[in-house]
Amino acid sequence: MILRPYYNPRPLIEAASTAAFELRKFVRDLTIRDLERFSGLGSCASVGVLTQVQMSEDGAFVAASFDLSPKPEEVEVDAFHCAVPALEGYFRAEMALTEAAENFWFTREVDRRLNSFGRELVHLTDEALDEIETYRHRLGVHANAKDLNEAIIIEAAKKERSARVGESSHARMQATANLAGTKEFLAKELHQARTWFEALAPSDREHLPNYAYRNLDHEARMVFTHRDFWAKTLRQPKHKEIELKFSKLRTRRCAGQHSASK
Repeated sequence: MILRPYYNPRPLIEAASTAAFELRKFVRDLTIRDLERFSGLGSCASVGVLTQVQMSEDGAFVAASFDLSPKPEEVEVDAFHCAVPALEGYFRAEMALTEAAENFWFTREVDRRLNSFGRELVHLTDEALDEIETYRHRLGVHANAKDLNEAIIIEAAKKERSARVGESSHARMQATANLAGTKEFLAKELHQARTWFEALAPSDREHLPNYAYRNLDHEARMVFTHRDFWAKTLRQPKHKEIELKFSKLRTRRCAGQHSASK
């Protein structure tokens, strides 16, 4: 089952990884009083981080800002808040912040796809829908287009199961009819992937991702390989795309200490 293309969440996850490293360095210089202001879950062992994310309409990562913050009463749609361990080393901080970033991306992407394309799994029978896993594992470092496709399917299946509760036959038929544009789009993508694949030199094909062991047919392999190829051409996050608002706290604090010493 192949869904429409999507941008990879990796740029946002890498931005979160960078922020976690800087955050870990920053909190080591904070006083207990400072930590209490931003503590998460009522403990100075963790600090709250509020991340605001900017994305394009089609789901491409643009920028993200990270700031120390207690959990707000309401988090905006394009933001997420999480508790990050402050005293357990960089890797625990990175794990917490990148996992929150990944979960945010999937939630936002599935909602965006639902609003843009409709219910992409509406054509499945109830039995086929039940066969889809309910738990999504975190993406690995070497996750490819096939892995990401499967992860989105898991999240989309959750939405589809909820949509079918109490749904009428007419509503199901209408939702199915709304996917006509998606079928046409995927047919065009397959044509582009086939043209690209057949133009490759034999030596190039030897270095392409090996999807054969996943029991994919030739057409599916061409599409996913084509997506992986183009994903490598997308730009990676640059420092100008990452704003670390919490770093300003040190500047303010140092300025205050300097004034008090006069």
